[in-house]
Amino acid sequence: MLRPPLAFAVLLASCASISPRFEQSVATSFAQDDMQHLVTADVDVYYPAAYKPAAVRLAARAGECVRALRAMQVTPNERGPALLFLTSANYNNAYVAGQAAGEPLQSLNPLFVSDEIFHWFGYGATEPGDVSCHEMFHFAHYEQVENFWWAINTVFGPSFPPQAFLERWFTEGVAQYYEGRIRRHVGRPSSPLYRAAFDSFAAQRKGHIGGGDLSLYQRELSPFSGAYLTALFFTEYLAQTYGEEKLWEVMDMQGRSFWSPFGATLRFKSVYGKSVGALLDEWSETLGQRPERIKPADQQSLRSELGQMVRMTTHASSGAIALITQGNDEVPMLRILERTGAVRVERRLIRIGTDREWVLAGPGTMSGLSFSADGRWLYLFNDDLRDRGDTTGQIWEIEASTGEVTHVWQDVGTGMGGALRPDGSKYTFVELTADHAVVTDFELSTGLKTRVLELPNHVTIAALAWSPDGQRLVFSRFEQARWQLTLLEADGRVHPLPAIGTFAYGAKFSDDSHVIFADEAQGRLQVHQLDLVSGALDQLTDVPFGLVDPAPLGSDSVAFINREGTQWSLDVSPSVAKVHLVEGAPIEEELPTATEAVQSVDATPAIAVVEPETPYSSLDHLFVPQVRVPGVQFISGGPVSGASFIVGAQLMGRDRLGKHSWLINGAVQPIAFAASKPLPGQTPQRYFAVDASYRNQTLAPWDVVATAGYTHYPTEDFGSAEVAMSRTVYTTEVGFGFRGVVSAPAGLDDYRRYIGPSFAVSYQAGDSTGYLGSSRFLGLDLGLAAYPKGLGSSRNVLDLAVGVTLSTPLPFSTRHNFVLALKGRALPGADQGALAVGGVTRGQSFIAGNTSTSIGPVPTAYVPGVLTEPLRGYEDSRITATAAAIAVARYRYNFIIDRGFASTLYLFPSVFFRQVNLEAFGSAAVIDNPSVPMLRAVGALAELKTLFAGVLPASLFYQFAWRFDGGQGPIHIVGLALD
Repeated sequence: MLRPPLAFAVLLASCASISPRFEQSVATSFAQDDMQHLVTADVDVYYPAAYKPAAVRLAARAGECVRALRAMQVTPNERGPALLFLTSANYNNAYVAGQAAGEPLQSLNPLFVSDEIFHWFGYGATEPGDVSCHEMFHFAHYEQVENFWWAINTVFGPSFPPQAFLERWFTEGVAQYYEGRIRRHVGRPSSPLYRAAFDSFAAQRKGHIGGGDLSLYQRELSPFSGAYLTALFFTEYLAQTYGEEKLWEVMDMQGRSFWSPFGATLRFKSVYGKSVGALLDEWSETLGQRPERIKPADQQSLRSELGQMVRMTTHASSGAIALITQGNDEVPMLRILERTGAVRVERRLIRIGTDREWVLAGPGTMSGLSFSADGRWLYLFNDDLRDRGDTTGQIWEIEASTGEVTHVWQDVGTGMGGALRPDGSKYTFVELTADHAVVTDFELSTGLKTRVLELPNHVTIAALAWSPDGQRLVFSRFEQARWQLTLLEADGRVHPLPAIGTFAYGAKFSDDSHVIFADEAQGRLQVHQLDLVSGALDQLTDVPFGLVDPAPLGSDSVAFINREGTQWSLDVSPSVAKVHLVEGAPIEEELPTATEAVQSVDATPAIAVVEPETPYSSLDHLFVPQVRVPGVQFISGGPVSGASFIVGAQLMGRDRLGKHSWLINGAVQPIAFAASKPLPGQTPQRYFAVDASYRNQTLAPWDVVATAGYTHYPTEDFGSAEVAMSRTVYTTEVGFGFRGVVSAPAGLDDYRRYIGPSFAVSYQAGDSTGYLGSSRFLGLDLGLAAYPKGLGSSRNVLDLAVGVTLSTPLPFSTRHNFVLALKGRALPGADQGALAVGGVTRGQSFIAGNTSTSIGPVPTAYVPGVLTEPLRGYEDSRITATAAAIAVARYRYNFIIDRGFASTLYLFPSVFFRQVNLEAFGSAAVIDNPSVPMLRAVGALAELKTLFAGVLPASLFYQFAWRFDGGQGPIHIVGLALD
């Protein structure tokens, strides 16, 4: 994955910040682990000492990949080791970021993954080095910066990434292309399930692929997106048809061009002789010539259009079917069906109350669905959010007749499911660490964990299933770049099972001697059956594209989740052999377990160490300014008055792990202008300002920020200082701090001081769909700040704020909702007029109508805090008060488009049209302003949401509002906002 920088960086301006380099969970792992530093010829790696063997192994794989990729660059240069950060957090992601706002080009990688979708993508959970190979392409791609932009980034610090304007589809498509082509045939190019997802999409479109189908926001292709799924196969077409060297020629031209933000498609035309759009059309023509694939007559759909992600299991004897689904038009749902497909029970999975036992739930986090032997209970493993921000496992018990979650065992370990033992006493799951996967029994009555099986290090174990008699466990193992079935006997013997393809996964027992599972046949996943007694292997299905989660349904049928278009369906086929693959062979070979064999099945590759391993130091790069930016701002009027300009400079630095960050800003108006006509003998005043910030994450998950600054205006002197601590607990943001503000008219001793503590907490919970966004939502906000005289304030002032936001879906359609937001704000003790209601516009707006700017007194002194409360319909007016109660209600309907163009007029980047939103709203505020005690408005909005250049979400909108109070007439707003 690439974490895109801001596409349109503002050069030679104060643009850096000391926002955290890493997410809270990663920063916490770096703060709590004993971190080490190692430099090889290819990678500069920071890693936790406790996981050195896994870290060295990952670094070796990343090094081999970046070395191979750099060898393909058109212009060879001496490039330093790739900067690589390894985290012990259960992060389930990896990315390359940097080259903007002072951030160096860098890659963050986990030491293992627990999301089962990585298995479907052709990876092993304990082989994250293969994931790093994908990221190393991003590194080798983005480091190709030459000529003008190289000079800019060298002089001022990382400021501008020219390769970003080749857009997300290009970098992700090529990264996927190479992730499975450097020594190991792994990853998405080798995944029959990933290929099935695209083939079914192309067949549904009859081969027609448009520019919008390369967009990250193409929701038809969720959870893959066009920037990944479509882009991989388009890249394969380009490489196979024109040669992969042309991909690197495009990158080289992009990195050298002064005009890199513009004309990317012209560079394609220069290299390929055709624009991106023409290449897409050419590819679409070949896709349209593919033969049609027909579903067999004996393959029946019990339920179609299940959504973009589905998990399934069955209770074979009763015919009960359990489904976990989520889609563009549906929130995460649990359904238990009868054998006929009739719904027994269905429930939303997400809870939004403050007493919830889980935060995340759905087919993306759940695995190991397993009925009890009598069919009364359903068990599963859920990878749920933990308080610091990453995830950990929990086991659910669900009553199959009602769908009620009756018990949740928390913090059972990091990993994935899983199956219930037939006697119902234990749930068996795969526990993961950076080094290995362990089959673990969790005793439901006591919570005791017992190791059942541990294979050699770096062998991934997944998809467990017990035989009905409880004497055998079947599972898949990822070894030598393929998924293979394995059998654990009651006496501890471990056998590899015969298979034909390279993707034997998701096995289940149909009886004590027969196993059904998915495996590759003619490039597609099909259901297979293996006789454990004779070794006979049969293919049971001939689905057109692919399937997951096969499970027995009675003694004569098999159920599975079938890929159909851009969604999945629940299908059933008779369990009769369509193809006899192996007549029979005895199962004799045994595999060594971890206690019987060398701990690593593939010895850690040797790496060329350039600098010896050393403990991490927080001084590493700390005092090297990573941003060195001058700036010029032209001004007219305002607090500095007169037509003039301001010059400034900014320095920013941080240590490599982001534990300490610092920022210094300075600005001055070199030519003095008086704020008004100067009095005799008065000297015109210059504006100048200086401020400094420091961030400390050594206490992560707590984030500590200290700021101080002084500003001299021609009319006022202003100084402030603050120390604040914050963190997120699950989805609740908590923060507290202490601040002091001093202000006074310029040249006078009439100082106003506000000094005191503050506290804020914000709770959020909800579920959502791809097409609607928030379906149900509950937000609770509380803020309190106090500035008492006893701490040095000029007067006793409180700042109190409380808010509630509710969102609810509506009947008849899944694409509209209703939102109600209530907020109260009061400033007891403050000057009258210290709180402004209204006067906040969205994005860059042009307002037509009554443009009165203020109603009521303006406070004589600054009161710290965010003292403006937006009010819809009053964007052009600031009505002052010291207390306000605000209610805003909004109805929205979304019209989905999800279409676009690969480039705009050949010169400009891509544009993707996401959707049109239509809204009706009403707002009301009661305030303590005697002249305008109430503010009311109703209105409507039409909004076109787009994505520009693949990374810049923008909305063009028109809003009309009719105001009933304050002497305000109707208001029309046309605006452009970045989402």
